Amino acid sequence: FREYREGNYLRARQQFETSLQIDPQNSLARVYAENCRIGIEKQVSEHLNRGRRAAVSGRYGSATGHFQSVLRLLNRDPSNPLAKEAKEQLEMLQKKGRG
Repeated sequence: FREYREGNYLRARQQFETSLQIDPQNSLARVYAENCRIGIEKQVSEHLNRGRRAAVSGRYGSATGHFQSVLRLLNRDPSNPLAKEAKEQLEMLQKKGRG
C-alpha cells in the first residue's frame, strides 16, 4: 500500500497481483490493482504529452526521457498503441541524432 500511496504504481500493482495469487477473493487487493492500472494509464498519458511538447520545443533530452518512461511503464504490454508511439518517437529522435 505504501508504494501505491507514493505513486509507484508498477511496484504496487505487482504486490497487489501477488496478493491476489495468494487470496483471489481479496476484493481490496483487486480494487487497488485496478486503481494502479488507472494510475499507470494517467502517467503514460502525461509522459507522452510532455514528451511531445518537449520535442516540439527542442528539448530533445527531456523528450527522450519522457518517451523512455512510457516504455518502462508499459513494459508488460509492448503491443499497446501508446508504447508503439513512444518507441516511434524515440526512433525519430535518434535518427535526428538527438536521442
